[in-house]
Amino acid sequence: MLYQPPPSNPSMAKPWHGIPVIAYHEFDGPAEFSGGPRYDVHGLNIRIETFRMQLQLMYDKGFWPVNLTAVIRRQARVPEGKAPIVLTFDDGRPSQFRYLSGGKIDPKCAIGTLIDFHRAHPDWPLRGDFYLIAGSDRNGVPFDQEGSERAKVRWLAAQGFEIGNHTLTHPSFRFLSGSKIVHELAGCDRYLKSLAPKLRVETFALPYGQPPRDGSLWPLLRNGREGRSAYHNIGVALFGGGVCPEPGDPNFNPWAIPRIAPSPGLVEKILSSRGNERIESEPANPTGREGRQFNQVQLTAEQSRAFPSVRVSLHQ
Repeated sequence: MLYQPPPSNPSMAKPWHGIPVIAYHEFDGPAEFSGGPRYDVHGLNIRIETFRMQLQLMYDKGFWPVNLTAVIRRQARVPEGKAPIVLTFDDGRPSQFRYLSGGKIDPKCAIGTLIDFHRAHPDWPLRGDFYLIAGSDRNGVPFDQEGSERAKVRWLAAQGFEIGNHTLTHPSFRFLSGSKIVHELAGCDRYLKSLAPKLRVETFALPYGQPPRDGSLWPLLRNGREGRSAYHNIGVALFGGGVCPEPGDPNFNPWAIPRIAPSPGLVEKILSSRGNERIESEPANPTGREGRQFNQVQLTAEQSRAFPSVRVSLHQ
């Protein structure tokens, strides 16, 4: 059935409102920052066992994984009594999808963990969004196993996962020109479709969660063309900002979808709350993979005027 938010009933506990969109990065990886702890407080690198426990908590609390485009299109189908949740994975890191030497999927990577969880709970579907950086000498190939990137992207799509745009080189968009924004998005879209020509790439995750400071450039996040390469996004994912409002909520905005960083204890608190309290993600502000900064998005009045569907109130 199509997901419909439960009506409020004063005689009952407050129903769940909002759709958690979780932004995962690394699992059991090295320290994210030089000299820093291996498992940082921002949740950019978490233990794979923590991921397993979070999946179990999602299941126990009645959440149901759906893809982000289904939320945006209001086509999220969940069983009666369940609430949708979206799992997203940024950067195409090796700990997200890794083959062992014999070609089997490593059970200790994120995909291996999802497969094992699905086997233990056959009613739990394999769904989620992988935001991939285009393969290059600088960034390597998606998931960092040269020669396997085509098979992995096609396998993910065949299983029901979605592939999203995470740019050509993963720059901050804060001060990029319009031509560079188009180059980054069109280049990544072109690369991903070279791996799987029938692939639909319809959402984009902002590197570091940083949108263009120049509000007049916001429409380029939606559509653009470079030569023969054209891209069309129906949604833009941020980094930080708390639980995503449901479609139909006046604060829902497909061009500024908040995501929750899996900081220690935060995901657990949000899932356990079931909407009985308002919980916001703390702004993530560590040094990023290439030395820049993560920042929670603050939309200016200028950006709102240039891109009317972006509401200034969303993050204020």
